[in-house]
Amino acid sequence: MIANDGQNTARLLGYAGLIPFYAMAVAALLAGDGAAGRTVLLLQLAWAAMIASFLGAVHWGLAMASTPLSGRRVAHSVLPGLAGWGILVSYVLFPVAWPAIVLSMALFVALYVHDRNAARSGLAPDWYGVMRAPLTLLVLLALLITLIGSF
Repeated sequence: MIANDGQNTARLLGYAGLIPFYAMAVAALLAGDGAAGRTVLLLQLAWAAMIASFLGAVHWGLAMASTPLSGRRVAHSVLPGLAGWGILVSYVLFPVAWPAIVLSMALFVALYVHDRNAARSGLAPDWYGVMRAPLTLLVLLALLITLIGSF
């Protein structure tokens, strides 16, 4: 029962994490491609980078809890945050919407595959891999709406 309560809380918080994705997606549709649209896109990319970093941190925690500690797994766990930050910086330096959004989408697909593989191999709980599928699809949809709104 306690584990189920924790899983339910994790699911609830996971879905709550979609609120900023969809708020910015709707804002992108309303803002257009001017200064407001660029600001909305920047906020969307910043949230995506933060969530990518969080998903990497999940693997940091899983690696830290394992024996023996795998330096490779720890090192891989920081890559999502670095990738998200790189996408954000690239947009700040070269403010073209579609490459940043497409790269963010690719990052979330890669994160899903990594999470699913971790669950299948027993490195992460099964329920985590299952939870990540709909969340990833919903993130991709929000990013796609943002992309449409950026034109």
